[in-house]
Amino acid sequence: MTVHVRKTSRSHHVVATPRVIGDFARICADRCGDLLDGAASRKPRPHLANIAVPLGMTASVVGQQWWTLIPLGLFAWWWAPRDWGWEWAVAIGRGIISAEWAVTGAYALQAFPDARSAVETSWLLSVVLLAAYAKVLR
Repeated sequence: MTVHVRKTSRSHHVVATPRVIGDFARICADRCGDLLDGAASRKPRPHLANIAVPLGMTASVVGQQWWTLIPLGLFAWWWAPRDWGWEWAVAIGRGIISAEWAVTGAYALQAFPDARSAVETSWLLSVVLLAAYAKVLR
């Protein structure tokens, strides 16, 4: 690699020659290719993607640890099977639904403390109806 340094009274300027730029571009392309090869050969872990990630998303939302949602989304993409190509989005959707369910139940219990049994019944009935709907679609 050839790098020319021009000295001036105030600072040093590094002038990149075409060879330096070409070497840098080649190194970047090699690293990007390695990353893409690693992503293509990743081993699917459907249980982690479809169970652990939604549970983690629920815990993140309830605990208000919003920064963890981005890594969990990346884990869903990394671990999801690649039969259809959008399994990772299904895992994230499950996380959104379960987080919404947990937060709605917690706020309902807080808003109606005297009607605890009615809140608990409707909260559990909502998940039973969702499970029945999912069973019908299969």
